[in-house]
Amino acid sequence: MEAIFDILFKKISGQNLTLAEETKLSDWLLDAENLELYNDYQKIWKTTGKLSFELKPDVNSEWFLFKERLAVPAKRPIHRLYYTTSAVAASLILAFGIWSITQTFFQSNKVYQTTNTIQQLQLPDNSNVVLNRNTILTLDKNFNSENRIVNLNGEAFFEITKDTEHPFVVSTLSGTEVKVLGTSFNFKVTATENHLDVFTGTVSFRTPKSEEPVLVKKGEHIVYSAANNHLSAVSEMNVNADSWKTMNFTFDNTPITEVADQLSSFIGKEVVLPKNTDNVRYSGTFSNPTDQQVAEVLALAMGWEYKISKNSVTFIIKEKALR
Repeated sequence: MEAIFDILFKKISGQNLTLAEETKLSDWLLDAENLELYNDYQKIWKTTGKLSFELKPDVNSEWFLFKERLAVPAKRPIHRLYYTTSAVAASLILAFGIWSITQTFFQSNKVYQTTNTIQQLQLPDNSNVVLNRNTILTLDKNFNSENRIVNLNGEAFFEITKDTEHPFVVSTLSGTEVKVLGTSFNFKVTATENHLDVFTGTVSFRTPKSEEPVLVKKGEHIVYSAANNHLSAVSEMNVNADSWKTMNFTFDNTPITEVADQLSSFIGKEVVLPKNTDNVRYSGTFSNPTDQQVAEVLALAMGWEYKISKNSVTFIIKEKALR
């Protein structure tokens, strides 16, 4: 628990995480209760940030001292530990206030979570959301009363009811933020990347370190890499951006590697291509494909053979017959 606690602290305090830490945090947050706890820590951190102190302690050092204090035997005299005023306040909040506060949030935050199924939702503001598999959507406890803020981990398609006084905001663990008044868009959030595709209207997209948000318009796509804090240029939206929801795929002279990636995500199995096929392209359509259909159609089109296992669909180039 201490390792994930340290990662949580680094994330909340604005420190950069390694790819391994981002992945570990993302896996831990697939549990709805863990995600709520993370959100509660964020709220508490922001609250303590509003306090005014004359001293500016070394946060990392104080965090180490706080953890050390938790491990101190009961008989150890407390006067042997020295804290600045702000450290005492932070320690008290973390040690004594955090659990009572989080219990309050647990009771009021609404959490939607999917595993191996796709779920359609209508939020209290009448916005419609479709959650992809293995996705968590958390509504702020004041959703539809004081704000329209949600947190997303996974992938979802949003159709937002227009409300000019209360923008709809989607926040993520990587610190990115999507803000709209009323539009439709697909947002995919992983441990390393955020993918935004806009279907109607205009979406404001902000990264953790950007001073101004980027406006992404209808038919446009943008990617943020959390690993190196890089935001791609706005590009044309992929025709299959919401195929996980519609279950229909269209490929037009598409690189076979891209075809494999998209179909792999949908069927839930890795699609393994033969070596040296990066330049191969494919045109065709699929409607709610199964692993068997993907295997048969691509094998026939490419002249390959295939093997289907529990976790993968593997394509093999046919060996030439000996004369």
